[in-house]
Amino acid sequence: MILAPLAARAEEIRLYPTGPGVISGYVRFLDAAAAPVSVSTGPASLSLGDGGDNLIGRFQAVPARAAQRATLTAPGGSSVVEVTVEPDEFVTIAILADGKSLVIRDKPQDFNALKADIAFLNADPACVDAKLRAGVKKVVVFDKIAPGGIARRLVNPAAAVVEAACGDVDIAGPLDLGTLEPAGRYSIVIVPDGAGGRRLIGGRDERANYN
Repeated sequence: MILAPLAARAEEIRLYPTGPGVISGYVRFLDAAAAPVSVSTGPASLSLGDGGDNLIGRFQAVPARAAQRATLTAPGGSSVVEVTVEPDEFVTIAILADGKSLVIRDKPQDFNALKADIAFLNADPACVDAKLRAGVKKVVVFDKIAPGGIARRLVNPAAAVVEAACGDVDIAGPLDLGTLEPAGRYSIVIVPDGAGGRRLIGGRDERANYN
C-alpha cells in the first residue's frame, strides 16, 4: 500500500506562538501509543491517531532557545514534556502508551535539490537495535538505531519500498513510500503496535502553514 504524507492528515493547529523575524526551530508530535493521544499547550490542543492513520503531525515553528511545554495524554496516563529547541533544529516528540515521551532531535546538515532526504526514527523503547532495509535485495540502509535515535541520508529519487527489523526480528511490512521526490524529506518510524509487536509508519515531512 502506498501511504499519503502522514503529516498532511494531521489538523493544522498552532500550538506555540511565533512569527516573522523570530529565530525558530521546529517541533512535531508523533503517536507511538497504538491508540489516540492528545497534546495540549494550554490554549491549544492537538489530537493524533483518532482517525487511525493521522499518527504524525506537521513540524511547527517554535521560538529557539526558549523552553516549550506541552501536556501529553495517552490511554495509560499523562505527562508534561519540556523541550528547548536550537535554531533550525527539528524535534520529534513521540507519545508512548503510558503518556510519557521519547524526544528525538535532528539537525539536518546536508541539502541537495536533486536528492530525496530520508530519516529513520526508532520510537519504540523496546526496540534496542533497529535496522532499515530497502528494495528486493534488502539492502541495509540504517543499522543499530537505539530507542529515541535517528539516522538520515540522501538518496536518489525513485520508488521506495522499505522494511525494518528490531535485532533479528522482522517487523510486519513492507512499507511502500511511493516515488520519492527530489528535495523531499521523508520520515520512516518504528512504533509499538499495542500487541507486543511493532509497526512501520512513514510519509513525507511537512511544515505547518497558518493563514
